[in-house]
Amino acid sequence: GTRTNIYDGVLSVCGNSGNNNDDEAEYFSTEQNNNGREMHVVLKVLDPSHRDIALAFFESASLMSQVSHVHLAFVHGVCVRGSENILVEEFVEHGPLDVLLRREKGRVSVGWKITVAKQLASALSYLEDKNLVHGNVCAKNILLARKGLEEGSLPFVKLSDPGLSFAVLSREERVDRIPWIAPECVRDVGNLSPASDKWSFGTTLLEICFDAEVPLRGRTPSEKE
Repeated sequence: GTRTNIYDGVLSVCGNSGNNNDDEAEYFSTEQNNNGREMHVVLKVLDPSHRDIALAFFESASLMSQVSHVHLAFVHGVCVRGSENILVEEFVEHGPLDVLLRREKGRVSVGWKITVAKQLASALSYLEDKNLVHGNVCAKNILLARKGLEEGSLPFVKLSDPGLSFAVLSREERVDRIPWIAPECVRDVGNLSPASDKWSFGTTLLEICFDAEVPLRGRTPSEKE
């Protein structure tokens, strides 16, 4: 991720997380959360050379740790170990959506894609109801808890955390987010709102429909703007 290093990790769990009330709880976490169990997690570690933006790192992590939805990757929390700032997030077994779409190009049904789109829309609607902006909606940030490619099976996706706040990115990094982010947000990050997530949703729908083909691919930064 931008300014972060990503590692596999193991989280030792004490007590029940309380997530089992949901009908789809088996996909809320990739492993059972019982006493004495160890859970496979993802560790996102802020690069030590970017400690000046640690506050933005914690703000982004805090946002995701306060929400709970079956189609959002669960953030267990944030910790500091020496000079390391670490976000601990649920491990989602089958990885990014864009990778699967490219690998299975031409073999994924329209119904499968519609199911994924509905699940993503559900997550974004939940965030909008809380007046929260994700700011980094794209196919590579959507993770597959279940592929759903077998007959009679359905996919199950989770939107991952947004990474660092859009506001702390350099202008070059913000331009690189076009077409997932609206150009007016590049010029003024104050324009970020739930409406900008809807723009990102539209771009992501194009990725889903066209097997992860990226709109405006090959365009120069000036052409994007």
